[in-house]
Amino acid sequence: MKKNLIIIALFSLLSLNAFSQHTNLHADHGSHGQAASAASSPELKLVLEKNDALFSEFLMASPQALEKRASELHQAIAKAKSQDVKGLLVAAGNLTKIKNKLSKDQNLLLYHEFMKNFAEVVKKSHVSKTHAVFYCPMVKKYWVQNITQNRDVKNVFAQEMLECGSEVPKET
Repeated sequence: MKKNLIIIALFSLLSLNAFSQHTNLHADHGSHGQAASAASSPELKLVLEKNDALFSEFLMASPQALEKRASELHQAIAKAKSQDVKGLLVAAGNLTKIKNKLSKDQNLLLYHEFMKNFAEVVKKSHVSKTHAVFYCPMVKKYWVQNITQNRDVKNVFAQEMLECGSEVPKET
């Protein structure tokens, strides 16, 4: 009888271990699926396009449409259904504070508050071969840049040293 109990206990432990490993494999598989969905997210691609327009506006000597471009970017995020984009909504609240009447520096501070979160999403998503995340150690800021439109570094946060910064490797 004791021998049977020991055998049953061992069998139960082995079964539990196998179940646990199987569950972990599926959990890992699920996270890869999320990365794949982020990578093919048309909503995230739309957000990237809207960000490109705002980014380009900031690079102009005297931007005229910052408020409009920021609003378009915020709307694209607010309408999104995918989790990778929806997760940006709180940070995107800073975009609604960008106003043409504010100084460019004040608007860049608001853009930076959004960009910190957006850059993290883009680094993890592998969404596009056309966009990359950059970092400037001088101003300690990240930004997302369309590398087909701007092949060279375009540091929107320190335009007096426009080419300061480097591309950040994508996360795997």
